[in-house]
Amino acid sequence: MISKKFSKAANISTHTLSDWMKNEGEAQKLVLLDCRQEEEFVVSRIPGAVRVDYENEAESILEKIQDVQTDKSARIVCYCAAGYRSSLIVEKLQDHFKKLGTKPPWEMYNLEGSIFKWANEGRTMVDVYNKGTPFAHPYNAVFGKLLESHLRRQDVQKQNEEKITVVDSH
Repeated sequence: MISKKFSKAANISTHTLSDWMKNEGEAQKLVLLDCRQEEEFVVSRIPGAVRVDYENEAESILEKIQDVQTDKSARIVCYCAAGYRSSLIVEKLQDHFKKLGTKPPWEMYNLEGSIFKWANEGRTMVDVYNKGTPFAHPYNAVFGKLLESHLRRQDVQKQNEEKITVVDSH
């Protein structure tokens, strides 16, 4: 459904991204853009991701990319909760370069299934304190159904309290 609406945004699988992250040479060329709201980002993110506001203009997003990566052979991978906002960012950046009459200097992708799929597969995520976490913010009641119920968290405080409870119960 999302890939049909954003047909210009190339998708990569969670498996492909995971492979790139494990390969040191590939990992150094990666820029992960988390296109979710701040309250989602603090609960969890893919390690190394930089948060961008999907409502920002292309120039602002490009500044964030250039702050973390100057390599023209870089790969930009955008993700959000389910893929809508991240696909929007990919197409926004593509349109920006098209208006300039040039091609983007990097390969740009949307992570298919985004962080919900990543979390459902049990892949590595970190919270605002850079500690490993299995949880993801459910975004809303409708899209949150795409995330397995035991992985849903809306705030880090509750997440930390539950971790403490688990530690104290043994």
